[in-house]
Amino acid sequence: MPVTHRIDPQDGVVYLTVTGDSPFEEWEGALRRVLADASYSKGFNFLTDRRGQTDVPGPEFPRRVLRFLVEHTREMGRYRWAAVSTREAAFQTLRMFSILAEEADIHVEPFRDYEEARRWLLGASVAED
Repeated sequence: MPVTHRIDPQDGVVYLTVTGDSPFEEWEGALRRVLADASYSKGFNFLTDRRGQTDVPGPEFPRRVLRFLVEHTREMGRYRWAAVSTREAAFQTLRMFSILAEEADIHVEPFRDYEEARRWLLGASVAED
């Protein structure tokens, strides 16, 4: 399973880890498991670690992700999403997604450094946006 999750209820963060190839269906399955997890609460932030990902998502991937997030707004509330990749092509895809997400009022930020992404999530609230 290339997309796994861990929920930290104390910090209100969902940690997603992507390894190997990551088709949309794997990502969607992981998000559905998160939303069904009793530890998850509406408004939790997300941190996706894509450093172990081997493929670079094509242009349809971010559109499908955005559609999923918009369709689940009621369950997810307002949140921040940090995504980490050290591969340039994947990082640029994350940057493009962050621009698309703004249209849906979802704050997504791409990072190259995992700890910097984590600090960003833990150090700021959505209300500050």
